Amino acid sequence: MQVTVEESGKLERKLRVQVPAETVENEISERLKKVGRTVKIKGFRPGKVPPKVLRQHYGASVRREVLGDLMQSTFIAAVREKELNPAGGPHFDPSPLESGKDLEYTATFEIYPQIKLEKITGLPITRRSAEVSDADVDAMIDKLRQQRSTFVDVERASKTGDRVVIDFTGRLGDEAFDGGASTDYPLVLGAGSLLKDLEDGLIGMSAGEEKTVDVAFPADYHAQHLAGKTAQFDVVVKSVAEPSLPDVDDQFMAEFGITDGGVDAFRVAVRENMQREAGERIDGEVREQLLAALVTHNPIDLPRVLVDREVEQLQSDSVRHMGAGEDAPLPPREPFVAEAEKRVALGLLMGEVIATKKIEAPRDKVDARVDMIAGGQADSAAAASQIRADQNLMQRVEMMVLEEEAINALVEDADVTSKTVSFEKLMEMND
Repeated sequence: MQVTVEESGKLERKLRVQVPAETVENEISERLKKVGRTVKIKGFRPGKVPPKVLRQHYGASVRREVLGDLMQSTFIAAVREKELNPAGGPHFDPSPLESGKDLEYTATFEIYPQIKLEKITGLPITRRSAEVSDADVDAMIDKLRQQRSTFVDVERASKTGDRVVIDFTGRLGDEAFDGGASTDYPLVLGAGSLLKDLEDGLIGMSAGEEKTVDVAFPADYHAQHLAGKTAQFDVVVKSVAEPSLPDVDDQFMAEFGITDGGVDAFRVAVRENMQREAGERIDGEVREQLLAALVTHNPIDLPRVLVDREVEQLQSDSVRHMGAGEDAPLPPREPFVAEAEKRVALGLLMGEVIATKKIEAPRDKVDARVDMIAGGQADSAAAASQIRADQNLMQRVEMMVLEEEAINALVEDADVTSKTVSFEKLMEMND
């Protein structure tokens, strides 16, 4: 077998392979012998069909099978011989094969990049920290009360925070449009569940009042027949109710698992939960900064085949999260490309970090991760046993632990700047 390699791109390779005709013909003859042992041809007993007759009936199909199998097997041997590491399957381009001629084909594929880690120490990170003050605990308890608030009807004009029950009909000019009407619709003013123009137009209305509100739809509104247009909504307010917050009493605290110790114990539990959430937020921020810095300081070429595979996974995940059926069309790929490239780059770089630092997954941490995953199941012990019995699941768990260990090692060597902020600032969603 003769093999030559051509670099047709940074990561694309073309293998030109030539397999001797003798190898091809011998394989075809052996394959025909196997066929002849069981095939039934009129006028011949099984196993007694002459080779010439077998070739007449099955030669063409056997030749195609042999060529496909030979390309697969010789490709594997060729990449090993040339010490190549394919990132995905090859595209075969065989030359026309005539009986008695060598098999010649070209296999085009991408290889994994040779990664040289330029910088994995001194990666810049800002680690924020926050103390949970008494005022923060008070604010959190008020938030918990608001989440369990009830509404009490009032005889006054509505204001932000009130719940109004309305009937409404939307129209463009004199024409009502689909999806623009509802009856007995409950709406908390300021919650943002409807367009802002409509919610703002309801402030100051009392039960029994009617009003027409102009509502401008944004240009990127999901319903194209309304995007960028101004509609009129005829609204009737049927009731106005204000929120009533529950007292911090035994019944309220019991909903959070506090049955002893009164308000003091409740405040301790709230503070501990807030501190835990703060720690998780800080760890998440450090991780995101570290991974972003790792990609920025260690640029690598990415195999398109891996990026395309990741894009398809993200598209499928998006469809599933929207609750669409299996037959639903995939969304456009462009919005997912950047995230797919980031994930592929991180996967390759983290693999190299793990190899370079000779990081291993400690058994006790793997066991702890299995127990944590199984902890959300009704029978956690049985769930943990099931995970441990599944080799694929265990490999995934071990990879999670490996990545955690690698990130911890990188953090130890990072250039960390500390920054103290308020708990409120730390927990903001868009800071």
